[in-house]
Amino acid sequence: MSRSFALAAAAALCLALTAPAQAQIPNPLRKAKEKAGQAITGQRPAASGPIKFDNVMVELTPQVLDRVVLGLRARASIKGSGGRSGAALRRRSQELHEESEALLRDRGDERSEFTNKLREAQNCRNEVLEGIENQHSQDMQRRFMSMTGANLQGDRSANARFMQEFQRISMERSAAAAAGDTARSSKAQAEYNKLMGIDPKADSAKANAQCRLPTPPPWLARADAASEESNQLYGEARDVEVAGNAAGVQASGMTAEQFAMALERIIDFLANGALKTSSTEQQALSARRAVLQPLVS
Repeated sequence: MSRSFALAAAAALCLALTAPAQAQIPNPLRKAKEKAGQAITGQRPAASGPIKFDNVMVELTPQVLDRVVLGLRARASIKGSGGRSGAALRRRSQELHEESEALLRDRGDERSEFTNKLREAQNCRNEVLEGIENQHSQDMQRRFMSMTGANLQGDRSANARFMQEFQRISMERSAAAAAGDTARSSKAQAEYNKLMGIDPKADSAKANAQCRLPTPPPWLARADAASEESNQLYGEARDVEVAGNAAGVQASGMTAEQFAMALERIIDFLANGALKTSSTEQQALSARRAVLQPLVS
């Protein structure tokens, strides 16, 4: 069976499993899960008795197929980045994963060597930055001491404005942290750095230069980039498929279980050319093969 059929079967199974359970339909749902697993593994079930249609295992008559086609078209209309379907995003994710794995294969020793060098440099960098932060803290204390009591220096009004601004920013930083607002926290931190004369970029550059962080070899940089993009596309594909299935259910006017079951059986028919089913259903599916094929590929 092709990868596209397997992916579609998995998506249909997810839809069935995430829908609310109904007490009167345990057997059809169990059969749907078994068939989806068989579609992925390629194993076929042993011969069984005639299919019994009910309120979940709906017979795919021409009228029912019209509703399913509406749902499949709605599902196919949901796209991700670059106008790609969930299946296309998954295929690209898999390609990138395989590319990353191929680049890393048989290079475990080289990667370990680079990782050890990077860890040492990062530890050095953290120590340098900690020292710079301590220096900033000491500078701040000396500045505050120069504004109070017998150590008072400089213009009194300027000192008062500085203390007012410091108190305002400090309160803003605390409020942002309490609210869990990262954007607000970043803005308040930038205001604090400006007030105190702190340049985080310069501090970071100083630490990097002193500790000489190693540059990853091209093959490792590409492997990591491919792996990161693969993970991002996998998550995007999942979101597209969830949204697409929801749109398909709504457009078809069927329940989630009915739509999932119908989709799984259509995939089975297209993959194998036949179903053990009624002549009405067999004829309806055969007549719609050309319409259904691109909608589940």
